Formats: sequence, structure tokens, C-alpha cells
Amino acid sequence: WRVIIVSLLAVTLTTTRKRFYLLLAVVAGSLGLHGAKFGVVFLMRGGARFQSGIGGTFGDNNDFGLAVVRVLFLMAAVAAVSSNAWVKRGFVAMAALSVFCVIGTYSRGAFLALAAGTVTFLLLRRRIMPVLVLASIGLVAVAFVPLPQDYIERLQTIQTYEDVGESSALSRLYFWQVAVRMASDNPLGVGVRNFEENYDSYDETGGRYGLRRSVHSSHFQVLAELGPGGFVVWVWLWCYCLWRLHILRRQARSGKLRESESDFVLTVSTALAASAVSFVVGGSFLAQAFNDLNWITFALVAALDRHAARSCAEGDE
Repeated sequence: WRVIIVSLLAVTLTTTRKRFYLLLAVVAGSLGLHGAKFGVVFLMRGGARFQSGIGGTFGDNNDFGLAVVRVLFLMAAVAAVSSNAWVKRGFVAMAALSVFCVIGTYSRGAFLALAAGTVTFLLLRRRIMPVLVLASIGLVAVAFVPLPQDYIERLQTIQTYEDVGESSALSRLYFWQVAVRMASDNPLGVGVRNFEENYDSYDETGGRYGLRRSVHSSHFQVLAELGPGGFVVWVWLWCYCLWRLHILRRQARSGKLRESESDFVLTVSTALAASAVSFVVGGSFLAQAFNDLNWITFALVAALDRHAARSCAEGDE
């Protein structure tokens, strides 16, 4: 209820471009600062592995890595639309350092999320110069702080997990099968955050992967805990979110908005689309369906949609 109220208030109170900009900066900067701090530690130690996140919702290193990936693109948007040079530099620096934070988490899910989000961002943005600048900075940094060999080997298990018997990857496949069986037996689901409570009674391996395990997938989490109906709503939410962002990008390119507003809407909608795609991919391997950042993302999309509609109406007048 807390996050629902916050999200609804965010949509209602974000009535101007300045308010939306401040909201976006707070969301991106609040996690971006932590990502930058971890990135600095990674560089100072010549490469470090973070076994945990910042606590709370992001206490696990995998959950934290995915969260940092999602706000990376929002930080890029804040830097792009800001008129203050120091704010631009600050958010660009946070974004660059946060990439090393993601590496330090050793999370394969976060890596896949970063790859998917980056590809989406590049395909939608079609501006290569900022990417080249960030890539150059990254290459220089990697020259002084090479990627740890065990991190590279861990990423390679994404393709070879069956050959090497990688238990973490293999167990996820089994947990997803358990989720399907739960949904089959419980059309309304087993209840929010109750997968772990019911796992042992559905485990047919005799505890091979442990007791009270997580489903390790946001999508299968919804299927098991909210049932097929909840899963349909979940899929619809993300599909509609991406569809609205597509519509917003079309509006920005249609000429109905003033040039400054058009650039703003186009930049932010592109960043939100990349962030959403990164979660859809990365969230496939982490149980983060009820994470606050999901619902704040929906709120940001709704607020941007309302802002674009107001700008179009003003343009017509």
C-alpha cells in the first residue's frame, strides 16, 4: 500500500516538466550514488567482488546489481535533459562508475539486463557520440583495472551451465518448474511472497537444492503467487508500459510538441524503455516482482504520458 500510494501521488503531483525532472533525478540519483560508491571501491581495489548490496530491498548483490542497471539509463536521461553543467557531469560520472559496480556484483542476471538495456537504448536513441565517449572512458578504465578472470568465467557459464554442471543455473530451471506446478494446483496462486513457504511441499528432489528456496524469477514468481490471472495482468502491465513509451516517442517525433518538449519526452521515454527492457530480461532470473522500483517505473511512464498530453494540448491552442 505504501508504494501504491507513493506511485499514485507521484503521477498526480508531477504536473510540470520541472517536477518530473526532479522526480526522475531523485529516483536515478538515490540509487546512482550507491552504485557510484561501489564503483569507486571496485576501481580502488583493482577489481572487487561484492557479496551483498546496500541492504533492505537491495540487500542481495544480484538484486542490487539489477537495480543499478535499471537506473543507469535514467541517470543518462537526467544528464541529457539537465541545463546545469555540473549536474550533467555528476550524473555521467555516476553512470560510468555504476557500470563497475554492476561488474563487482558478479551477477549474471544483471549482466544480461545491462546488455539488453544497452542494445535497446542504442537502437532507440540513434546517437552514437555519447556512447563512444562512455565506451572510451570504459576502455581506459579497463586498461588500468582489467576484468577479473573469475568474473569472465562466471559469465561463460551462461552458455555452458549444462556442461560444467553449474548448480545455480540448473536449480533455477527446476524452481521455475515448481512454480508452474504451484500455479496448476492453485489457480489463484499461493499468495504474495509465499513461494518459499510452499516450496518444500512441492520439492521432488528431496532437498537437493536446499529448503524454502526462492523462485529466482519475477515472472514465475507472479505465476506461482498470483496464479495465471495475475500473470496475465503482470505481462499486460509491462507490455502496455512499453507500448505507451512507443506512443510517446512517436508523439515526440510528430512535430506536435515544441522542440524543447519534444527532445525532453523523446530522451526520457527512450531511457525508460531501456530501463524497462533491462528489468524484463534481468528480472527473469531474480524474484523482484514486488520491488518498489517496478511500480515507480509505471508511475514515471504515466506521469510522462500526462505531461506529453498537456504539452500537446498547449501546442494545439
